[in-house]
Amino acid sequence: MTKIKGLSRVKEEDPIVVKVQGQTQANTLNYWMGRNTPLRFLMLDYCERTGAVFEYTRFHVDGLRISSTKTPHDLEMEDGDIIDANSNQSGG
Repeated sequence: MTKIKGLSRVKEEDPIVVKVQGQTQANTLNYWMGRNTPLRFLMLDYCERTGAVFEYTRFHVDGLRISSTKTPHDLEMEDGDIIDANSNQSGG
């Protein structure tokens, strides 16, 4: 069974479900959100729930890095679209 996290800011008539896919299957979450909700809320929640550090985590849609100020509407996202989350690693 797939769990879907609803963001509290959904007040719109036409919400979508967006999948955030991490580097492992355990780090894959689904979000129900409004088309005009800034993706920052999704990104911060994803990092909190997976233990990732927000400042070092990059989010991409169709291979393009996305800004936290963008909305699903800005990116022309559709129901079921996937956001890839990757943590930048440093060290040697």
